[in-house]
Amino acid sequence: MWNSIRERLCSARSASRLSQEAFASRLGVSARSLRDWEKGYDLPALGRLIAWARLLGFRLIVVASEGVLGDPGENVVEGESYEKSELRRLVAPLRIRRRQRSLSQTDMGLLLGVDRVTLASWERASHSPTVENLLAYVGRVRCRLDLEPIEP
Repeated sequence: MWNSIRERLCSARSASRLSQEAFASRLGVSARSLRDWEKGYDLPALGRLIAWARLLGFRLIVVASEGVLGDPGENVVEGESYEKSELRRLVAPLRIRRRQRSLSQTDMGLLLGVDRVTLASWERASHSPTVENLLAYVGRVRCRLDLEPIEP
């Protein structure tokens, strides 16, 4: 799942004809960080991943067997940062899927190796999970994380 997202972002950056150095500067990170992400040596913070995708014309989505989950305009709050509203949009369907599977926050936290308070803060979008934890959460509710083009 992560490799597919990483490869699509790398391809999109290459297709944009931006060097790693130029793109890293636009993203506000070092060229070394971007290089490590693109090679799969490291994972960005979730906010950086959301920004990386956005700069290349994508957004992260949660996909289940029945299709994309969540509403693109879901949970938009006036004056909220793009990253925060995207986090809200991503976690809303995960919370619903967790509940559909009759998993409490405590149970899901145990599966992910975090406590209930941490999981609750992710589901409220008051804190961001790491990309690793988001991928694990998505997998535990039998979904996948993917990219979709942003509508112009």
